[in-house]
Amino acid sequence: MEFPWNCRSSEPPPEQEDNPSNTGSSRREQRDYEYRQLILSTTRELIKTHGIDSISMYQIAQAAGVGQGTLYRRYTNIGEIYADLLKTTSTAFFDDLESRFNREQSACVQLNDIVVQIINFMDERADLLSMINSTFANDKSFKIHKRPLIQRLLNLLDSLLSLAVEQGEIKDIDSKLAANCMLSAISPGHYKYQCKELGYSKEQFIAIIQRIFVQGLQSKKPDLT
Repeated sequence: MEFPWNCRSSEPPPEQEDNPSNTGSSRREQRDYEYRQLILSTTRELIKTHGIDSISMYQIAQAAGVGQGTLYRRYTNIGEIYADLLKTTSTAFFDDLESRFNREQSACVQLNDIVVQIINFMDERADLLSMINSTFANDKSFKIHKRPLIQRLLNLLDSLLSLAVEQGEIKDIDSKLAANCMLSAISPGHYKYQCKELGYSKEQFIAIIQRIFVQGLQSKKPDLT
């Protein structure tokens, strides 16, 4: 799986982090907060100006006016900076998905909607997600399936698949295994390959994922055996 939306840093996202100056925290915490905001805002501007492929840690440090040691104390590599940029929107995105869960509504309808939401989210951030994936590709200690946001998504898919079984919309299935397979199929790397390399549209990709993992699991007729 290749959803790097919640990487190593455990700090809260910029827009949600409490400003230490408002909480009476130490001057050191305030300085760390200010450096982090400066690094992230500088990275956003560099992406807008130069594109994501041409930015380096050195360039970020120079543009932000901070020493490379200061930068590397906060981020091991550029992938961690990109992951930090994604955290606010990622957290809000998952909060929204979870808020939509409704045991009274058709689980398959909800699964169809989630497929659309996830793929739209990936499509809007494809380049950023790809850069994060490539950064951590050879890091064997980085286990994407252990990331908290990925666990949230797996739990949501698992819950919806289990609900679909309860509602009689699909036959009995190992919902956890099915959720893992579904998430692997709609990972950013797989999506980018199908659309960027093979030329399929986002709409075609959405349709086939829904066909396989939602309609394909639905009961066609009562099981009389």
